[in-house]
Amino acid sequence: MRTLNIKKMGLAVGATGAVLYIGCIILMVSVGREGTVFFFNSLLQGK
Repeated sequence: MRTLNIKKMGLAVGATGAVLYIGCIILMVSVGREGTVFFFNSLLQGK
């Protein structure tokens, strides 16, 4: 079994988190409070 390269894994996890965070910021700025609430309710609850 091969071992994980901790530096590559840390970079991948950090970059993924940063992309998701920036995506949330862009969503919140572009659609406002009500649109953001509607989007995340639809995403998490499926309604």
